[in-house]
Amino acid sequence: MLSITAPKDSYIELFMSLLKDQETPSEYDFWAAVWTIGAVVGRSCYIDRPRAPIYFNWYIVVCAESGMTRKSTVINFAYDMIQGCLPEYASTLQTKTTPEKLWALMSNQSGKYGKSHVVINISEMVTFFGKEGYSMGMPIMLTDLYDCPDRREGGGSLNYGTLPLVNPFITFIAGSTPSWLSRAINPDVIEGGFTSRTIFISSEQRKKLIFWPDRLQSPNKQAAKEYLNAIRDHAARIETIQPDEEAKAFLTKWYSSRQFNHESYLRSFESREDSHILRLAGTLALSQLKSNIGISEVELALYAISRAKKSGRQIFKQAVFDLKLTNGLDKIRETLLKRGLNGVKNHELQMSSKWFLSSLEYNSIMEILTDMGAVRQYTVPSRNGKGRPVKFFMATTKILNPQTWTEIKERSGMSNEAVDEPSVQQPEHPPVLPSPNSQVLIPRTSQQTSDQMEKSQHSSIDLHISYIGVDPKRLPS
Repeated sequence: MLSITAPKDSYIELFMSLLKDQETPSEYDFWAAVWTIGAVVGRSCYIDRPRAPIYFNWYIVVCAESGMTRKSTVINFAYDMIQGCLPEYASTLQTKTTPEKLWALMSNQSGKYGKSHVVINISEMVTFFGKEGYSMGMPIMLTDLYDCPDRREGGGSLNYGTLPLVNPFITFIAGSTPSWLSRAINPDVIEGGFTSRTIFISSEQRKKLIFWPDRLQSPNKQAAKEYLNAIRDHAARIETIQPDEEAKAFLTKWYSSRQFNHESYLRSFESREDSHILRLAGTLALSQLKSNIGISEVELALYAISRAKKSGRQIFKQAVFDLKLTNGLDKIRETLLKRGLNGVKNHELQMSSKWFLSSLEYNSIMEILTDMGAVRQYTVPSRNGKGRPVKFFMATTKILNPQTWTEIKERSGMSNEAVDEPSVQQPEHPPVLPSPNSQVLIPRTSQQTSDQMEKSQHSSIDLHISYIGVDPKRLPS
């Protein structure tokens, strides 16, 4: 796929030319330039779409393994570029903070200036979000403030009241590794809308390999800063920017003809894809000091956002978005191992995983586990033969085999290898099933009634939950 080319004679083209002798991918250079425009423009200009105005705040994550593509280089360069170009009341953050501290900072700005403007530039996203970013309120706060509301009430305390935000504007660019994102960005964050508002950019190839780069010429960098200042002043002067009739007709046709995906990340991103395209098209227009958005800006924005969508999907893949399913599978195994030979009632096992699996997902997974011999299924008649029989599941030693567990995840559609498969593929050689796969336990003596079978579930069995600490002798083979 071809790289993104900036509009001719634009600020973005000048910005990217300053990095031509750096190893950073062109994709990184392009989006870093886009971010700097939004950072200096703030709320002074917006796309006046009826009932849904669009500001130029960008949430951008440059994603690559450490040292692979010099993501910190382009992020730090973007930070240097905006120095001296931001509004005087704007604040910059390059260190870890908490949602409470960030809210207090913006509230203080609101009280002094009647608006708040915070620019976040972080080389490593984990520094800002923390190792367990998904459990913190930062993604929630950023999601809430993304649309630049006129006012927000929050923060503060019972004794001193809330800390209001007035006309907030917040934008960030950060670097991250795929492994951290896969741990931190869980399905709740995706469903909450944070990822749909964020542009995730990844590239595995540097644009060139340079052992000894030339020093950046100061006059060229100063020219780019002057251009950026001109964009800031131009945006404040025109206040609003809109697509012309040709661009609007083009976008209307695109919007009415697009098809939606069912995959979690894509479905989430596409809910805001039109806004991303307009925001980028407006940014491209401002980068050329234009006062309206033309068809050329729209076409380039469509192309760049399409690439960003594919990039985000590649970063997360199916395994991350099915994290709830994976957690549910782990919970089922944990519960089965705790009970050992006693087995677990079907209803009780399903309840243990209800926060992760729907009924359909649970039934599908139990069918796979039973089919592969990782669990055995038993049916116990009801008391006195009245009512429905009770279904029990019991783990076998096969559930402890890591290779089997990997195969279970693949057949459940939970592995990276299964991402692009149109349907679940059956193995060429089906696993040998235990015999019998399902059987009825008939009480042989008066002591083995279904009542006591139910009570025996709560007896203590010396089993460990850890995958390698379970005594195989206590499980059927």
